[in-house]
Formats: sequence, C-alpha cells, structure tokens
Amino acid sequence: MLVPRQDLTGADRIWAARYNPGDVLRYSRSSQETGIGKGEYARVKSVDAPNNRLTVERKDGTEQSYDPRRQQGVSVYREQERAFSVGDRVQLTAPSPDLKLANRELGTVETIGQDGRMSFEDGRRPRGRTRFGEESSPRPRIRRDESF
Repeated sequence: MLVPRQDLTGADRIWAARYNPGDVLRYSRSSQETGIGKGEYARVKSVDAPNNRLTVERKDGTEQSYDPRRQQGVSVYREQERAFSVGDRVQLTAPSPDLKLANRELGTVETIGQDGRMSFEDGRRPRGRTRFGEESSPRPRIRRDESF
C-alpha cells in the first residue's frame, strides 16, 4: 500500500536530496521535457543531490533522469505493508478516470484471494462491485499493483 510522505512540503519536492530511493511518485501533470504523463507512477531509483537530479523507473521499466524543479504536480509516497480483512472499510486516495473511480471513494473489502487480489463493495454501481486484480470483465477493475 502507498502512504503519502508527510515530511515533504511542496518546497521540498524541488530538491532531489529530499527524495529516497524506493519512493513512489505520482504525476498529476504531464511534462514534455521529461516525457512523463499525467497520472503516471514511477519509483525513485537513485538520487544525485549535488546535481539535483532524480532517476526514476517507470512502469514499463524505462529509466528517466530529471531535475525535480522541472516537473510540477508530483505526489510522493512510500510503500507500507498493511493487512486487510473482509469487512474492512477502504478509501481510495488517487482517482482512476479510466476505471471510473474517484479520489476518496469508499468501499468495503468483500473478498481477498490467495494471490492478494481484493474485491470491494462500493455501493454505487449495479451490484456494486469493483474487483482489485482482475482484468477481464466489463465492469471497472483495479489491479492491486496499479498504485505502482
């Protein structure tokens, strides 16, 4: 699960030294200079503080280096293990327009598979289900690893 790094202010985000390898970044704005798109996630691979450069690994495995002063709209997260049980209430903290899921949408964990994939009852759609992890269905689906 991704949790926001509460120790970073907006001003801190322009300095590479404030990032840690392993941080997960979500870009709410695209950048022609870096080629990173709106809504994309990447993981910090390395930090070059003296030159104020970050190297991130994108979902497709490519690496991109850039000066964080040149990329606006970045949210910084760290991974944290969380245990979920059937019946737990969850709240999404990032929108997914292609999956028709809004930021702050609430749901209840309905099932958890052996592979960690979850489904939750959202109380909004006909039959009200969204499944975390399954990709072949006419209803919206989320993969647990889509947060990165």
